[in-house]
Amino acid sequence: MAFVKVKGKLISAVLNNEFIKMMEVSLVGKQIHVYRAVTIETPKDCVNDGILTDLDKIAKAMQNAMLEKGFESSNICFSVSSTKIATKEIVIPNLPKNKIAKLVEANASEYFPVNISDYIVEYSIVDRFNENGASKLKLMLAALNLDTAKSYYELAKKLGLNLSFIDYTGNSAYQLVKHQINSDCNLVVEIENDGTVVNIFKNNVLKLQRIVPYGKSLLVDAVMEEFDLSYEAALLKLQNEELLQSEFDGDTITESLRYLIGNINRIMDYYSSRNKGDEIAKAYVLGNAITIKGFNELLSNEIKKEVTNLVDLNNVICDKKTAFEKRRLNSYLNNLGALIEPVNFIPKDIEKEIVLRDELKPFKLVLGLSIIVTAVLIIYPLTKNFYLVQKEKNLNKSISQKSEINEIVNEYYDAKDAYLDAKAFKNLTVSSDDELEKLVSILEKNLPADVVIKNMTVSNGYVTISATASSKLSIAAMITQLTNTSGISNVELPSIQESKNSLETIVLSFSVSFNFSDLSDES
Repeated sequence: MAFVKVKGKLISAVLNNEFIKMMEVSLVGKQIHVYRAVTIETPKDCVNDGILTDLDKIAKAMQNAMLEKGFESSNICFSVSSTKIATKEIVIPNLPKNKIAKLVEANASEYFPVNISDYIVEYSIVDRFNENGASKLKLMLAALNLDTAKSYYELAKKLGLNLSFIDYTGNSAYQLVKHQINSDCNLVVEIENDGTVVNIFKNNVLKLQRIVPYGKSLLVDAVMEEFDLSYEAALLKLQNEELLQSEFDGDTITESLRYLIGNINRIMDYYSSRNKGDEIAKAYVLGNAITIKGFNELLSNEIKKEVTNLVDLNNVICDKKTAFEKRRLNSYLNNLGALIEPVNFIPKDIEKEIVLRDELKPFKLVLGLSIIVTAVLIIYPLTKNFYLVQKEKNLNKSISQKSEINEIVNEYYDAKDAYLDAKAFKNLTVSSDDELEKLVSILEKNLPADVVIKNMTVSNGYVTISATASSKLSIAAMITQLTNTSGISNVELPSIQESKNSLETIVLSFSVSFNFSDLSDES
């Protein structure tokens, strides 16, 4: 799990086939502050079950809406709504966080029967417990297609915003809901347009989560066909008229929900069979179904449980200045939940760029300070040089005007000597260290992806680097790249040490040294 710390205001966005929901929020301690929000229709044929198909149209629609509502933040996060996100519960020994991530990555192909290189697998910790005297962790794993994740990064670029993280609606809803319900055994059903997330909680801990590939669209499609209406008109009719019966009785519109509610019943039965004595006390409905008249009554009669909606949300504060109404929060539960403990579906190449950028920040700071010091050292002798040149000119003029020629000649040579000294000092201040910025740029562009620089020392054009890599091929590639770079010479590899980390993965530690000067900007 790529852990995320949310700082400052953030735009939280959820995109599905029907709507794009955006909310500007911040997390202060455990409280979520809401500043502004907007819901717009998704441009036609631009989102298909969480997959973005026309980034330009989506970006334009979102930019116009955010501009109109006065959104201010330059950072954005997404909670992906898709039935194509695979999830799996696993139980592992209680391990430190860094070892959990390595364990999940090492065994991902066993958890999900897909080509795992095409997916990003992340996790959230949903329970801690003891089993036969041993401390255990229950994890909820989630796998998102790599290309889908990258499309959200591309969307953020087109919006001109920094992408902070990518969560998914299953986790977002879970993180919010666990703070809203009591400790009884509760069913929480989140119904979206094309899918439904079914959760069962006990003691505010997620015990079971399943994604059902049926959603509100089944019902809307039935109304469209029955009354020959557009999608928007059919949805409005469902919200204003009692079209649903209180139980399944053959009515076409009501029957359209049979598969959805049947799956909810099967999930409840499965949980009860695995957890004898855990009686589900109550059911909560979230998402798009809360506005449909008669849905709660139908669901209640079919699952034989009391069904209600979440109304008052704990730990959520609406900013008074923007006058956002708290009653509207029900429509933005996933936007809110994404801030609490998001997973972060981050492609490995983007993660490596971020790590490398963070590791090179100290070197860039040193470079900046070096430039300032060098500028001071250059400006001082240049100023003195200008003064001495003027003095030399004045002395030359005096030679032609005065008769004390010997004294003037002596002064002339004294001034000339001082000038030459200053000029020599100036030349000493210009060294290969001036090329440091180019060198850092070359390293950023050309280092193999698995080579991580731990330390770099630079002195008068001589560089010593300490680094790690996962293979000797990567080290060889680095040496070859340095040797072939114009301006770099005397490349040496003094040592390579091989070790293994906690997962028995080979790690090679090595050092390399070389001289550099007159680096080309094209390198």
